[in-house]
Amino acid sequence: LFGPCSMAEAHAISVLGSDLKPQNKSVQLAKDDDGFHFSLHVTIPPWSVAVRKAFRAFYRARNRLVNVVYPLGLASYIAILSILVLVVLTADPDSWFRNGSIPTLIWNIMILIPFFEYLPPKIQIAWASLAAGPPLFIILVFLQRYLLRALLHYHGWLYLEFGQKVPLKVKIWAFCVRALQGSRPLLYSFGGSLPRLPVPSLKATVEGYIRAAEPIQTPEEFEETKKLAKQFLENEGPTLQWYLNLKSWIAPNYISDWWETYIYLHGRSPLLINSNYYGLDQAYFVSTSNQVAKAANYIHEMIKFAVLVERETLPPILTNEIVPICMSQYTRIFSTTRIPRKDCDIIRHWDPQESRHIVVVINNVFYKLNVFHNSFPHGPLQAWEIEDELQRIVADAERTTLSTPAEGGLAALTSMNRTRWAEVREEYFGEGINFQNLDIIESAMFFVHLSSSEPKSLAEQARLLLCDNSHIWCDKSVNLIVFKNGKAGMNCEHTWGDAVVTAHMWEYVLTGDCPLGAGYDVSGRNNRPADAKEHIFAKGREPRRLTWEISPQMEAVIDLAVKGRNDMCADLALEVICQDSYGKGFMKLAGVSPDAFIQLALQVAFYRDAGRFRDTYEATMTRLFKDGRTETVRPVTMESCAFVRALEDPAVSAGERVKLMRIAAEKHVRNSKDAMTGKGIDRHLFGLYIVSVGKGIESPFMKQALSTKWVLSTSQQPQVQTKRWDPFRNPDDNKRHGAGGGFGPVADNGYGVSYMLADEKKVYFHISSKRSNPSTDSKRFGDHILQAFRDIRTMFEAAGVVSPAK
Repeated sequence: LFGPCSMAEAHAISVLGSDLKPQNKSVQLAKDDDGFHFSLHVTIPPWSVAVRKAFRAFYRARNRLVNVVYPLGLASYIAILSILVLVVLTADPDSWFRNGSIPTLIWNIMILIPFFEYLPPKIQIAWASLAAGPPLFIILVFLQRYLLRALLHYHGWLYLEFGQKVPLKVKIWAFCVRALQGSRPLLYSFGGSLPRLPVPSLKATVEGYIRAAEPIQTPEEFEETKKLAKQFLENEGPTLQWYLNLKSWIAPNYISDWWETYIYLHGRSPLLINSNYYGLDQAYFVSTSNQVAKAANYIHEMIKFAVLVERETLPPILTNEIVPICMSQYTRIFSTTRIPRKDCDIIRHWDPQESRHIVVVINNVFYKLNVFHNSFPHGPLQAWEIEDELQRIVADAERTTLSTPAEGGLAALTSMNRTRWAEVREEYFGEGINFQNLDIIESAMFFVHLSSSEPKSLAEQARLLLCDNSHIWCDKSVNLIVFKNGKAGMNCEHTWGDAVVTAHMWEYVLTGDCPLGAGYDVSGRNNRPADAKEHIFAKGREPRRLTWEISPQMEAVIDLAVKGRNDMCADLALEVICQDSYGKGFMKLAGVSPDAFIQLALQVAFYRDAGRFRDTYEATMTRLFKDGRTETVRPVTMESCAFVRALEDPAVSAGERVKLMRIAAEKHVRNSKDAMTGKGIDRHLFGLYIVSVGKGIESPFMKQALSTKWVLSTSQQPQVQTKRWDPFRNPDDNKRHGAGGGFGPVADNGYGVSYMLADEKKVYFHISSKRSNPSTDSKRFGDHILQAFRDIRTMFEAAGVVSPAK
């Protein structure tokens, strides 16, 4: 499982209705000349709100209990009690079940209970057996959990080659995992059974770094690296490793919290382009060109997904239908905002019961829209109901005149340098109506923009989603952008979680976007019940327009933010191409892993573009471990360089080139699997560096290792994370495949490349670079990628591995 997670890692009251909440200062203590005055304010919520919160509290408590004891449950508990009572009642009086040390202890406790001694002997034995039930149940729960965790420490299954016969050992392991994992897990049921991310050995990581440096560095630089590495192992390295091992014992994951804090939240660069990423909708399929209807359906599907997450009824992902992965990131998909601070940002997540609205912006006007019914059972609005409310918003926006054009640039403030945005937020949004409006935006489930743009190509659409858009609220976890022609996409903040998680949600949304005649009527609007009337919220819950107080000084700041955003976007060169001459099917036929195939093609393209090899980043997941996020795979190896040079050398035969490519691919696959199973080098190096800084330990080796410039930053995008479709087997589903998404370049002189294997014959590439750098050109690099694919196919045909294309 891969995802586009490279950008920040490698770098990160005008009223239609009114429902303002009073500031709740529950306890006040004041002193004046008359003495002390004490007041207590108690807010009694409306009955419907109280009922909703009570139900939610019940479900949360139930889910916690289910997750704690999973896969055992009430039925298991009753069965254990029944068996225990039956065994003890029928046991011989002199057996251990009657006279052992534990039964004797339980009996001595039970006789302290009043009236126990007056019960008939059989009833006394039964009650004593029942008393032993809960401790036995808890023991079995922990035994099951630790057995499953021990089994999940084994990763030999991942290293099986494609087509290899599964060894008996692996079959037995898989059977045991299935037997212990239950049949109906909740979203977070496996959280307590996942193993912790192991700290690799110091020697293995240093040796891995040396191997990765060799094909990149000059002979002189490489000798210096080996010298620094040797000094590191002999001096400060073991001390840093000791502290890191200590943390691994007291933290659920030894690196994830530091990764979020120091890679993302400490970053001061603008989020736009540098950290946020985008996702496109279907490449060719358009269910309806009605913008409002499309937006309403997407909003409805997103809310449905949010409800599944909140109730924990979204099925957890099982790799190969067997191995669970960590789902903890799903908690923060919605109702989450990165809050700017002067030195280090924070991530704030609102309780789903408090965040039941979205913010919609159209024609530069902001609206708060409640998206849940206020009456029991408080479910989400249907798509047609949301459409009615959006139509009302559109009509109001068309007749609204802004107090100042600067209102249209408010979102640009979130694209500023983080420290500057924190200062602006404190100065102009610290109180009054601006404070209240900002709180509404930041506490929203997600942010929606109904854009007036009509992109004609995937590249134009991608650019509008990544940066060339006046209303991307960069701090929000998810921005939904719907264009005038019915095309759509999302822009996402990266700190809270990885793109593979958002891709899961987005796939759910896209597969819920039904074709004409199913989800939409002949006019392109959402289907509605025959007897349905126009949806109108009760008074006080209707859509509410947000108005702002913008001073001349604030207007000047907004103008500067808009100019800064426009300058950043103008410097971005972004291309989206589809390599449709062949895809995953051909790669497998050639006997090469698809991901390794593409990475090697990218190395060929980059070598032709730059004339040399440079540090390359590929993100892979470590979610086989608790709270796992990502690890780096370094695609540039001595083996990959040998293949690229052979492909460029006309004296090397096609057969020899194929051999070298397969060797390089096998090396890449091995490195990827090592990274997924906790044996990568870069997160370990990062952890050691953080310890060295925190302890004030100077380390020349760590400074060099952490100064890597990822000139080529790459990531594969996942497909088919839901069971709502199967694009590889169902032709109708395949017509609705998405085109993936992308991100900005990490280095000023480099490229950001994300790719997606859409089906057996297509590979999409999203290529970004900076126009201001004369050494990079996204279009030129895209041409090199396409030519590399053609040359590699010709190589396999010339070697007789595959038949020539017709």
